[in-house]
Amino acid sequence: MEWMYRLVYVNVLWLLFSLPVITAIPSFYAMLSIIDKWKNDEKDFAVFSQFTSECKRYFWKSYQNSLLYIIIIGVLIIDFSILRNSANESLIVISYALLTLAALLIMVTFYAVPISVKFSLKHYKVMMLSLALMIKQPVRSLTAIVIPIFSIALLLVQTGFGILFLGSFTAYFMVTATNKGLKKIYGNHPSMTSTVKPQSS
Repeated sequence: MEWMYRLVYVNVLWLLFSLPVITAIPSFYAMLSIIDKWKNDEKDFAVFSQFTSECKRYFWKSYQNSLLYIIIIGVLIIDFSILRNSANESLIVISYALLTLAALLIMVTFYAVPISVKFSLKHYKVMMLSLALMIKQPVRSLTAIVIPIFSIALLLVQTGFGILFLGSFTAYFMVTATNKGLKKIYGNHPSMTSTVKPQSS
């Protein structure tokens, strides 16, 4: 029940801060940061003021990290939609290859975003670590596709309930899967200073 309250609260903040539309991505980063703090048993902070601070801190970084993923995934899906209706069998095969590539990129992004929130890393290192996490835990990686679809389905079936968990449900699984994957690679008490540099508060 405590986690349900937390997820509803942070989801409401995300929706509130996303009203200007242009702040939707930075506020999602802020939501991930807050959930990650809770997962690490950090409780002694004012959620609203911390969310506001994180939203400002990640404003430019969130677009630098996420916009490229969104554009590439969007282009791949659009190309798939165009090519699958082709009468040429080879183009149909290519269309499904593009769809598979888009799905893999979604899985990598599923880890890349929380990693970008947790650590200050160069873009290629984020991608490499994300790819390692995806390979290390394939079942959890599939949630990258399943969870957002489930959230949208919940919104359509139970609109009121779905709105309360629209973004936070996905964010929770992103943070959880990333943290568990990092523990698999670095152990339960990882000393990651040689590989990654935690972001300053």
